[in-house]
Amino acid sequence: MDLSTRNTEGLLALQLGDYETAAKIFEECVNEDTQSPHLHYNLALTHYRQGRRDEARVRFNTVINLEKTFADAWAMTIVTGK
Repeated sequence: MDLSTRNTEGLLALQLGDYETAAKIFEECVNEDTQSPHLHYNLALTHYRQGRRDEARVRFNTVINLEKTFADAWAMTIVTGK
């Protein structure tokens, strides 16, 4: 299965509240494409929804390091506390 399809499956799991499945899928995606800010963002958002704020904050910062203009990631660093 290609990366785009797996990412879509992860987004569906996230929307359905199946955070464990979403995290697993996004972690696999990030391992395959370490330079994608969008994949890191999806994993960060999943961690945030799981209540794993420290891990989410680290991932949101990774997103910003990869793409300085990723506004949603900047906003989430404020929500999770720098």
